[in-house]
Amino acid sequence: MKFSKLIQKKQKKPSKKFKKPKGAIWIFFSYTTKDLKEFHIKGLAKALEKYDEYDQVLILKEKTTDSIIENMDFYIKNVNALVLFCSKSSKISEAVQNEWESAEAIGIPIIPVFKTTNHVPALLRAKNGVNFTKNPLQNTINKLHENLQRKIIK
Repeated sequence: MKFSKLIQKKQKKPSKKFKKPKGAIWIFFSYTTKDLKEFHIKGLAKALEKYDEYDQVLILKEKTTDSIIENMDFYIKNVNALVLFCSKSSKISEAVQNEWESAEAIGIPIIPVFKTTNHVPALLRAKNGVNFTKNPLQNTINKLHENLQRKIIK
């Protein structure tokens, strides 16, 4: 199931049928809805899915009635890396903080994507992140892919 289908799912919690295939590589995007357009999140997800290495790029819907906690728990435990979009709004978002702290606690690699390092949480500043540029967006895609390769493709 690719990104475009995932964001349209309307379920209370991830279906038991929705299991990660053995050896599949899943990437989770952590962001606030305010940053959806600013960071071109849908475009980045679709661009990463064009690489053969990544089976899915998971993002939660903009507006959902689903159980955020149950979905987050399921996805964080099953992903190979978390891409954290760092902004003024993500820095104060409890949901985003829960996502990256959960990933950090269980050893999931985190790649911060930022426009300014001031928005990267202090505990994550030592991690090799990606300075977001939209002109051209392909530069950000390439840097993100390179970081993912270093952290999860061995």
